[in-house]
Amino acid sequence: MNASDKSDPELKFNEVELPLKIESSIMDVVNQDLFSGVIVVAKADKIIYQSNHGFANIPLKTPNDLDTKFNLGSMNKMFTSIAIAKLVLEEKLSFENSVADVLPDASIDQSEKIKIHHLLTHTSGLGSFFTPEYMKNKKKYLTIGDLLPIIEKDTLSFSPGKRFQYSNSGFEVLGMIIEQLSGMSYFDFVKEKIFLHSGMKNTDSYRIDEQISNIAEGYTRMSMKDPDIKEELRSNKQMSRIKGSAAGGGYSSANDLILFSKALFSYKLLSEKLTKFVLKGKIKVSSENENLNYAYGFSSHNYGSLIRYGHNGGAPGINSFFGVYQPVNYSLIVLSNFDPPSAERVANKIHNLIVNLE
Repeated sequence: MNASDKSDPELKFNEVELPLKIESSIMDVVNQDLFSGVIVVAKADKIIYQSNHGFANIPLKTPNDLDTKFNLGSMNKMFTSIAIAKLVLEEKLSFENSVADVLPDASIDQSEKIKIHHLLTHTSGLGSFFTPEYMKNKKKYLTIGDLLPIIEKDTLSFSPGKRFQYSNSGFEVLGMIIEQLSGMSYFDFVKEKIFLHSGMKNTDSYRIDEQISNIAEGYTRMSMKDPDIKEELRSNKQMSRIKGSAAGGGYSSANDLILFSKALFSYKLLSEKLTKFVLKGKIKVSSENENLNYAYGFSSHNYGSLIRYGHNGGAPGINSFFGVYQPVNYSLIVLSNFDPPSAERVANKIHNLIVNLE
C-alpha cells in the first residue's frame, strides 16, 4: 500500500469520529462500483466500523456480509507461518534447519543452504510455481506435494539470504515441511491448530468446483491474454487455482479474521515470546522504504509510534487486506471479490485515518 509512513498532526481526530470519517472516505469508491466486499475496523474484538457492499454472487443477487467466505490470495501465508512456529514451539523444528534436513528426498536446488528462515522471509532464491506447465494442468495440482516436481525444476535466482524476492514456491515448501513433521495434511493441520483453536468456522481451503455455502464468487475484468486489458466483468474461475494451499488461495470471513487477530495478539496461538519473534521485521522489502519490513509470513510496517502487522492478497477477482496496528490493537480487514486494488484502495483510505487518531 502506498500509504504515508507518518501521521499529520493537523489531521488528528478522536475515535468517536472514526466511523463517519471512514464512511465519508470510501463513498467515492463504492459509488463508482469499484469495490465489492466487506470492511471491518475493530479495536480488540469490538467492532468500531463495518459495512458490506456488492454481491457474493451477482446472478443470484446474494449480498456480501461479515460471514461471507472470501478468497484471501496470499494472506494465507500468515497461517503457514504460524503453523511452522507451532512446530518450532513443539521442538520438532528450528528456524535454522535447512530444507535438506527436513525433506532429504526432495531435489530442490541448494536445499542444504535454504533455511526455514529464508523460506519465511522470501530470501531463499526460489521463485513461483505459477509456470505455464502449472497453468495448463491446474487440475493436477490439488495437494501440496503435487507441486514438488515443478519446484524441483526451479534454479535459485541467488544464494539464500542475499536479498528479498517474493516466493510462492518457498511457502509451498513450508507446507511440505508441515506435512512431513506433523504427519497430517497441511489443510488439516492449519484447520485444527489455528482455525478451530481460534473459533474460525468459516476458514478453510475449498475447491472452486465444490458447492460451499455463503462463498464469494470472484469477478474479474482482467484479460487472460493481457492483464493490462480490461474486459467485461465475469467469473474468475477460468483464471483461478482449483484449490488454495500454503502460499495462498484459501478462504475466510471478516468475522473469522477478527477472531484470528484476537487469538494471535492474546498469545492463544503461540507464546508471547515466539509471537513477537515471528512478527518482528527481519528484512527490508525495498530499498525505497526503510519502514517496510518482512517478518515471518507477515509484513511489519512502521508508522511513527505504530507498527502495522499483516498481509494482503491479490489475483484476478481476488483482493484482501489484513492489518493490525500495535500498540493500539486496531484491526483493519477489507475483503473483496473484485480485481486488485479494490480492497487495498479502500484499506489505504482507512489506514490514513487510523494513523491520525489521537
